[in-house]
Amino acid sequence: MAKGRKVTPLPVKERKGTVRKCREPQNAPVAEALKEVPDVPDYFVVGGLAMQMWYRVTRWLIAQDIIAKVDLHNVEAFCFAYETWRIAGEELRDGGPTIMNPQGSVIKNPAATVMKEASGELRAFGALLGLNPADRSRMITGGAKQKPDNEFSEF
Repeated sequence: MAKGRKVTPLPVKERKGTVRKCREPQNAPVAEALKEVPDVPDYFVVGGLAMQMWYRVTRWLIAQDIIAKVDLHNVEAFCFAYETWRIAGEELRDGGPTIMNPQGSVIKNPAATVMKEASGELRAFGALLGLNPADRSRMITGGAKQKPDNEFSEF
């Protein structure tokens, strides 16, 4: 089964100037955008990397007016994946790409796998939030495109 194109949220279409009311559902749910940074999840370590990323990302998303309370689980997962990715990177740097297992043979450092999985999660949740350049350009575009003046339009 073909996936097709992702549905563009109504607020993004409004920002781009591409809304066609006849194609929009009449009773679509609307999430109210957040105006201030919400509390950090309880299980984030105080002063930890996830907490720092939480404040950085939520402040930016609120400034862009593209985050609602229902999106916070994506931010939470993104921040947790970021912290996991950074910790795994430090483990990989300290232990090297290979380690000795208890039997004495050389194996791939498990931190490399953890880092790879965390980077995939970062990519996925970052895309949902518009945190990479390609997704950001799709989400934040100023108004509809203006047609250039045609010097022959009066003829």
